[in-house]
Amino acid sequence: MNSRSFGIAGSILGLVSVAVAAVVALPRLWPGKPDADPQSQAASKSATTVVLTEAKAASLKIRCEPAVEREIEESRIVPGKLEYRRVRRVELKAPVDAVVQEVKVKPGAEVAAGTPLAILTSPGVGLARAEVERSESDLRIANRTQEWNDAITRNLSELQTFLREKPTFEEVELKFNNKLLGDHRKNVLPAYSRFVLATKVWETQKKAVRDGSTTEQSARRAETERDVAWESFLAESEQAEYEAWQAREKALQARVLARRNVDVSRKKLETLLGEYSKPDDGGDDAAHEGTELTRFFLAAPFAGTVEQRLTSDTQRVEAGTLLFVFANTDVLEVSAMIRDRDWPTVAAYLRDGLGKPLKVSVPILGDDREFEATIDYVGRFVDDVNMAVPLVALVDNAHHELLPGMFARIRIPAGQVTRELVIPPAALRTNDGQDFVFVADEREARTYHRLDVTVGKRTGEWVTIASGLAAGQKVVVEGAFALKNELLLEPDEE
Repeated sequence: MNSRSFGIAGSILGLVSVAVAAVVALPRLWPGKPDADPQSQAASKSATTVVLTEAKAASLKIRCEPAVEREIEESRIVPGKLEYRRVRRVELKAPVDAVVQEVKVKPGAEVAAGTPLAILTSPGVGLARAEVERSESDLRIANRTQEWNDAITRNLSELQTFLREKPTFEEVELKFNNKLLGDHRKNVLPAYSRFVLATKVWETQKKAVRDGSTTEQSARRAETERDVAWESFLAESEQAEYEAWQAREKALQARVLARRNVDVSRKKLETLLGEYSKPDDGGDDAAHEGTELTRFFLAAPFAGTVEQRLTSDTQRVEAGTLLFVFANTDVLEVSAMIRDRDWPTVAAYLRDGLGKPLKVSVPILGDDREFEATIDYVGRFVDDVNMAVPLVALVDNAHHELLPGMFARIRIPAGQVTRELVIPPAALRTNDGQDFVFVADEREARTYHRLDVTVGKRTGEWVTIASGLAAGQKVVVEGAFALKNELLLEPDEE
């Protein structure tokens, strides 16, 4: 090597020495930058360990739980779709040709059962309601007539019983003057009055015979007239009794017929309006316009939501026109088709599975949550189109997070139970494609070690660990994200 080469090497060595000296001296020369105090640092770190100061540990609120083994049931996940529950979704249509007078709700409105959704008018409904009112009026008349005839029959029977005791006419008038007797008063009482008069004449004639002022023949004639008057009274009484019975029976039959006419006219109106329409008197305005009988309203069949509104004010509609779609989404159906590859593993669970639990996840929600569902229906045949067995389950949607039409994943137990080491999903972290957890040091406080693990199965409730972790080790379940940042000095998650 020549002298020039040695000179260049020496120059380079000199520059490196100067740079090293500058780096060593920099903390002392930088204004206002004292040497770092180890106690003031947030954490002491190695490649796999984080040691927190007391202040840092208090602020991060680290919480640990021991990793535990639990029995895990094997399952199959099949695709499904959320739908309205069939018995809680109704298409409300115009029952007759009508005019939509006023729409009272907006799409998305939540209403109670029976709430008016729209007011409509229809002449056909008006005629049907008029028929109901007429039949109800006829029934009221029939009821009153029946009550009238019952009272007449009852009072007439009492009168005849009383008259057979042969009271004075004054006593009869005193007792029955204010009691209902109908036309029988003008027939029965005069007949009895004639008998009373004939009786007085006969008694007078008997006294005259004893006094010698008249002949016995006159007395016998007076007696005969008294007997004829009595028989005439009895005949009038019997006729009156028959006529009263006949009138009462006719009134009873008329009442029964009027009752049937009311039932028939009401049923006719109900059939015309349909299950979800109710008559509406319309208040004072409708009465003033003379249209109160033509008005009716579509009512909410149960508590729920107006899913669609397909009509507007003053619109003329024909019978059968769809006006609203109404539903209750507190419970939704999730349907799936179990194909050949899945059926053998889940058949044992699904067979006689009515009411059994399932787990449902919805990818569009962007989280790992699983919703509880119960089996409502398992097909008894293989669908010809899909070559699969249909499955329908009911999902609780009380918080209305789920919407009909969303795609879902249904987790069905496959019947095989294994014992696995599990941790909560929040404990698992990932970096550069490697899953890991933090475990608390058993001897050193506020010290946490990173352990790389191999994950088995994942659900919204737990993660199984195939290797890298032992049962009983205390895993960080709250604060793992912050520990990762402390370890890697990265503010963002993977």
